[in-house]
Amino acid sequence: MDYPEKWPTLLSHDIPTLLNMEGEKAVYTGLLALLGLVQKYEFELEEDRIPLFGILNQSFDILGKLINQLMQHTNSEIALKILHLICKVFYTSNQLVIAPFLADVKTQAIAPWLGLFNQLLKLEVPQELSSFTENMEEI
Repeated sequence: MDYPEKWPTLLSHDIPTLLNMEGEKAVYTGLLALLGLVQKYEFELEEDRIPLFGILNQSFDILGKLINQLMQHTNSEIALKILHLICKVFYTSNQLVIAPFLADVKTQAIAPWLGLFNQLLKLEVPQELSSFTENMEEI
């Protein structure tokens, strides 16, 4: 990925603009861009992850607002897809090393994320997804 050389405004303008727009296509596109950006640093170690921590620090507030809006519409397929993408961003960015601002016990910044995951796990599976397929090989 050519960030930040060829995309200097990606994090400062482009992604936040998309995530704050009305309409699920813009939000989904912004999340895909954020996921791609996070994946650039996914397997970097220690000091090479420092740019990732800045990315997370800038974007997690916006993601928190999105989550609060979407959790009221969990019966919507697109809302669930967007929530899934947000979870992928969180997982991809923290699977190797948890971001320092999330690991800070004093601020408990990780608590809302754990609450989100708890709520998602408690959601009822839609009927169309809970039944077996006719052809088990499709799975």
